[in-house]
Amino acid sequence: METNDTQQPAKPAAPSSGRIEVGINIVVQIALVIAALVMLNWLGNKYYARLDWSRGQNITLSPQTKALLGGLEKPVQAIVMFAQAGEAEADAQQLLREYQFAAKGKLTVEEVDPYANLARAKELQAQFHFHENDNVVIFVYDGRHKFVNSGDLAEFEQMDQMTMMMNRRPPQMLAFKGEQVFTSTLIELTETKQNKLYLVGGHGEYDGDTRELATFREFLTRQNLKFETLKLADKDSIPADASMIAILGPRFDFSERDLKLLTDYWERKGRIFIGTGWTNGKTPNLSDWLAARGVRPQNDVVLAVVNDSGVIKPLSSPVGSIVHRGSPITKELNGVDTQMLGLTQSLLLDRNLEKASRLQITELLTAPKGFWGETEFNPADRTAMPMFDPKKDHAAPLTLGVAVERGGSGDPKVTLETSRMVVFGNGDFLSEGGLQVGQASLDLALNSVNWLLNRDNLISIPPKVKEKLSLKLSDTQVSTIRWWVMLFIPVLIAVFGLYHLMWRSGKNLFSLTLWFAVVFLGFIASWLTVQWRLGLWKPTLKMSPTFWIAIGVAVAIGVAAAIANTVEQKRRVKSQD
Repeated sequence: METNDTQQPAKPAAPSSGRIEVGINIVVQIALVIAALVMLNWLGNKYYARLDWSRGQNITLSPQTKALLGGLEKPVQAIVMFAQAGEAEADAQQLLREYQFAAKGKLTVEEVDPYANLARAKELQAQFHFHENDNVVIFVYDGRHKFVNSGDLAEFEQMDQMTMMMNRRPPQMLAFKGEQVFTSTLIELTETKQNKLYLVGGHGEYDGDTRELATFREFLTRQNLKFETLKLADKDSIPADASMIAILGPRFDFSERDLKLLTDYWERKGRIFIGTGWTNGKTPNLSDWLAARGVRPQNDVVLAVVNDSGVIKPLSSPVGSIVHRGSPITKELNGVDTQMLGLTQSLLLDRNLEKASRLQITELLTAPKGFWGETEFNPADRTAMPMFDPKKDHAAPLTLGVAVERGGSGDPKVTLETSRMVVFGNGDFLSEGGLQVGQASLDLALNSVNWLLNRDNLISIPPKVKEKLSLKLSDTQVSTIRWWVMLFIPVLIAVFGLYHLMWRSGKNLFSLTLWFAVVFLGFIASWLTVQWRLGLWKPTLKMSPTFWIAIGVAVAIGVAAAIANTVEQKRRVKSQD
């Protein structure tokens, strides 16, 4: 009987259930990892924090600017075109990126290189009418536009041409004012109603036409204020479109009719800014009007006696210290000192009248210890040395500036239509000369104006001071750095490489360590011998602690390596036996 021994090919085995499960697990794990990455990316885009780690935090936006950007009703376009970019321009570009981020899509930034994109540059020049070499930022909002020149973005040190040539460097930037300028520009563009400030004239004040207020007017114009001179003798009432009025430096008194107009305006919840310096008693009516509202000018001269290079002389331009007593005007300026140009009188606050008339009187500026209010000041007598008389004069601390509000709630979160007034005992501190000697006077005045106009959220955006860092090294420190860079670090790298090479070759590392310790000690001994032979060093035990520590460490490592090497040699001999 024949049999068929031909083997049939085996059928492929069906995949086991275990392999299928492993495959499914891998697919599920990959899907979970992808889902986790997607979830983390989504969470990172929705919940995050932006941190400015720079030393001066020049691009960190203030809460006031963030509030303005968050309330934009229409989109804003910022067009940046810098023909020549310097330090201020670079900071401005970074700052605008922060504006764009904080506006959440309501502000876009277009950076145009006039050399790389000539066609776009010429298009913008034809549209907005500026010179091809101008460094400008153009803000466009609802069909209106406003220029910002890069020269307005920073404060630079004052250097004459000769100093610049001798130093061979441009002036250094002292403070960056980008946020101040950009935010003020956006205010001007976005406010539908332009505020009008009337500067009262006719009593020897600074009016709207005087050049002495040019800088102050310029900054207020950036904040969307329109100026006009107001002569009370020509008016039956203060105009209804007056957002506020200002009386700066009156030299002559107000008539009863003038004061009636002021009273009517105050009763209509008016806003008044007053700077009244010492007039030698020439403005009693105005002083009485202020006293009826809780603030009485004391007709004294705030001064101190100082030692100027060995010469004792009176200082009649006091240094005022800004204090924060709860007013938003001084919140960000607390403790800052500012000098007041010209003769300043102190202000007496009537706390009894404050309670009786529902007033809120808050100090803004005080004269520190060392000043007093001289009641018998004689400007014609420059030889007599003034002395403090406790029976007649007014002792420190003296109030130089106050904020007055009538009808307020006392809660900063509740905004009511109230009468507001800011009074300073100096009439010249906002002039060109006054702003030069008092660096913080402008910020104090701008904050006061914004408070009077109910723009509390825009108060106090100070310039960012640029910190100039310098590294000063002694000759010893320079020598130490040179030795580390030229010798020690390369030697350490070479030693590490040699250890690694011997380890891979199976060599005895203990013998290498012992050899290094002996070489190091031999090098030190040879070096000291050469120094001794040249007369540069005398054998002594009074060496630096670092020297003895290095010698001790080298000896300890050498002894340990010698012991370990001996043990290793004996172990190898035994293993060979």
